[in-house]
Amino acid sequence: MSEILNTNNSYFKQSFLKDIPYPKIIEELDYEKLLKDYEELFKSFLKEEVELLESDPFKAILEALAYREMIIRARINESIKATYLHYASGSDLDNVVANGYLIQRLKGVKPTAKVEFELNTLLNYDVIIPKGAIFSNEKADIATLKEEVIIKKGESKAEGILELDEFVQSKEIKTEFLQTPLPFVTKIKQLESFSGGASEESDEALRERAVMSVHRFSTAGSEKGYIYHALSASAKVASIKALNNGAGKVRVIIKSEDEESVNVVRSYLSADEVRPLTDEVSVELAKKREFIISAKLLLLELSRANEISEKINTLQSDFDLSVDLALGFLYKCLHQDGVYKSEILSIKEKIDEELKELELKDIEIADDEFAHLSFELSYEKAVL
Repeated sequence: MSEILNTNNSYFKQSFLKDIPYPKIIEELDYEKLLKDYEELFKSFLKEEVELLESDPFKAILEALAYREMIIRARINESIKATYLHYASGSDLDNVVANGYLIQRLKGVKPTAKVEFELNTLLNYDVIIPKGAIFSNEKADIATLKEEVIIKKGESKAEGILELDEFVQSKEIKTEFLQTPLPFVTKIKQLESFSGGASEESDEALRERAVMSVHRFSTAGSEKGYIYHALSASAKVASIKALNNGAGKVRVIIKSEDEESVNVVRSYLSADEVRPLTDEVSVELAKKREFIISAKLLLLELSRANEISEKINTLQSDFDLSVDLALGFLYKCLHQDGVYKSEILSIKEKIDEELKELELKDIEIADDEFAHLSFELSYEKAVL
């Protein structure tokens, strides 16, 4: 069975970085040793042997100096770590990958939502709501109008698109307050929640892409080279598989919630500086396979049923491409603290809005598929 890994860092976990020893230049901090060194240095300046008592004011000064030096050394350690790919984070990591790998963090995509504008009266001229108009709500969320909206003369309504000023996949909010009121526009109604965005690339994903970026220089079009370029095409792409589809043919499978990502990745991979001239590249969206696990749990205390249910349902539910599902893994998910015994009653797959019951055995997932899990749980008191 394929190793079950987190979608965001599966490639990174398989890279050579995990085997690199801890740098010796990063020193281990020892406050007691620093204090002892300061005390010996202090005594060396005196003409006679003295014993520093805890109540001695010089003792307090030396303790303060030792503590301050430890803080300085810790800061030096952090500065050193900020120069290493596997320790750097945030803007430090941005600089590491920019200088060492000539790449930058994917900025993500801002989600959008439809909005409707309504006039309080019919007019004999067009009303223009300008592009970039700012909308907000009571929680200070900000959205802007992507393109200008024109309410034609003799009409009372028109629709536009709002773009949330935040890099997230989706957000269940509404921004219906126009910060600069327009004459005659009396009603603003957001018709849907914000969706279709993507979060800014995480530190883990950026490290993963940096490791793979060295393969982009391969003139033969290596597997990891294609993975790097496809991940760089869009922040909406969660995972990639590049497969040999015959002589000179490459099949690229992408995992994304946005079908348009297929065209984005295809266009990116078709660029002259990316695709080897001898390769014929096809790009397709991975198929999502949804599984429902029905299980009975025997609990030591029935009062913990809600707590255990919450734990199980917050476990990883969305898996990487071609990761098989083993019964052993499913039982591991079910056997939380407080569960005496677990029994899988059935495994069903959702196919075309219908549920098909499967055999209770390991489930193989193809290269162009990924699994999604949900649980239906029942509980009984364990009899010991």
